[in-house]
Amino acid sequence: MSLDRKSGGGDGPNVRALAALKARAMLKLWSVTIVLTELLSAIFSSAVDFLDPGAASMPTLVFTCATSALVSRWLVMDAARAWAHASERGYVLRGDKNGQMTVEVTQDCPKRWLVVLHAGLNPTVAIKG
Repeated sequence: MSLDRKSGGGDGPNVRALAALKARAMLKLWSVTIVLTELLSAIFSSAVDFLDPGAASMPTLVFTCATSALVSRWLVMDAARAWAHASERGYVLRGDKNGQMTVEVTQDCPKRWLVVLHAGLNPTVAIKG
């Protein structure tokens, strides 16, 4: 990922590029959270219906809300741990090419998608180190 410097010769990254990176990362986070929550909620709902066909829908609603919050938090924390691991072991390469700040994650990086997710969720931290 690369970020143009501000127009006018500033030293910081382009705010629009940072916003776009963060928006894409949030979309990925929400997508994975929704898919996992729906899958787990369907399993939970089926189990509740099997055990008690006349059960109210409130337990499933509570389970779905709690699962959504837990899954998204788990992904964010796992991405932060993956970033720390990748940074310590040299899988994250920072540079400045043709006036653009770059952050590259090597292809052989373990849990690469989580490292990229963390970089997208925290683009300024990723660039500054």
